This record gives sequence, C-alpha cells and structure tokens, in this order.
Amino acid sequence: MLGDPQTGKSSIINCFISNSFEEDVAPVIPVAVLPPEASPEGQPLTLVDTSSRSSDAATLTKELVKADVAIVVYAADRPETLANVSSHWLPMIIKTNSKIPVVVVGNKVPCPGRTQDPWSCVSTFTLTSF
Repeated sequence: MLGDPQTGKSSIINCFISNSFEEDVAPVIPVAVLPPEASPEGQPLTLVDTSSRSSDAATLTKELVKADVAIVVYAADRPETLANVSSHWLPMIIKTNSKIPVVVVGNKVPCPGRTQDPWSCVSTFTLTSF
C-alpha cells in the first residue's frame, strides 16, 4: 500500500485487520499476514504498509518488486494527493513492476451519520482501464 503522507494507508490496513476504526494509528504498520480463511479465495494475504518518506524509497521499491498488486491511496479531502497518483505513484509502479495490477483507493471521504461499523461508507467501483 502506497501513497502520499497522511492519506490513511496505515488506518486502512489497521481497519482491515481489526475490523474497527481507531483514531491513533502508528505511522507505518508492521507487515501483516492474514490466514487463508480471512480471504474469499482461501489464500493467505500479506499487507505491506509503506512510508512515503524519500529516505525509505529503496524499501518501497523492494516491496513493489515483490508485490502481486499495488494499492495507491489518496485523500479525498486533499486533491493534490489524487493528482500525485497519476504524476508520481503510477509512473513509479510502472517503472518498478509494470506487470502488477493497481488499485486506487480514495480515503477520508465524508460519511454523514457514520456508525461504529468501519465499512458503513465503503463504495465499490470497477476499474476497467487507465
């Protein structure tokens, strides 16, 4: 999972792992390996959070080379983070590992009347091409 700083990458992973939303989450979550029964396909799932700091670029590149999919997160309340998806993150992914699928996730979308269910405001979209 990659994207600009403060887009909620760590919060998304934490929410997926714990099935709850927490306000205070570590800046980078340790690698999480979920068991096969946690996925509909019955396959283990490894979630890798990445730092956006330029000093961690080598680690990010290493993780992208190993990845089966890249999830790029932008903050819906910060339009510049969406602009950086196409100007920075997608070119980096294509240069590093052009064969993996990419999922773009808009986070921090206002959710009026949000309940305790962390998935109550999730929308699903199908992306057919870039």
